[in-house]
Amino acid sequence: MAASTVFSLEWDYSNLPVHVHMYLLPKGNGLRDSQTGVVTEQIKALMKDEITDSKVRMWSHQQKDILLVIDNLADHALNFSVAPHHTAPVDESMNFKFFCLCNGHVYHIPAKGRWYRQMKLKADDTLSAKEVTLRHVIYEAKKK
Repeated sequence: MAASTVFSLEWDYSNLPVHVHMYLLPKGNGLRDSQTGVVTEQIKALMKDEITDSKVRMWSHQQKDILLVIDNLADHALNFSVAPHHTAPVDESMNFKFFCLCNGHVYHIPAKGRWYRQMKLKADDTLSAKEVTLRHVIYEAKKK
């Protein structure tokens, strides 16, 4: 019998004027892996199955597409980046793949704009934890 794991996807953005939402995407959603951009009507149509408790249940060998949406609440544009995620328990780090957005890039959200990123979470057959927490810190990327 395949084991299930609950992934808690946490986002620390306490120092930024933003709000973060996540949605499970249906199969065949038409988005490319890691696609990013400003939210359009096409993207809004995919924003139906919101993950309100930050938890995603996965079975071994399962993968899920997740839409991350960030609302910029400020009257000015925002450039941001995301620190590499922290995994707990750390010994499960090799037993799943999370194609998120902590890859050293700087992203841009227009003033009062909405931005999105398609992410993919894949559970391997070696994943054994009942719960895994993935914590990201979103921070402003200021020009030097």
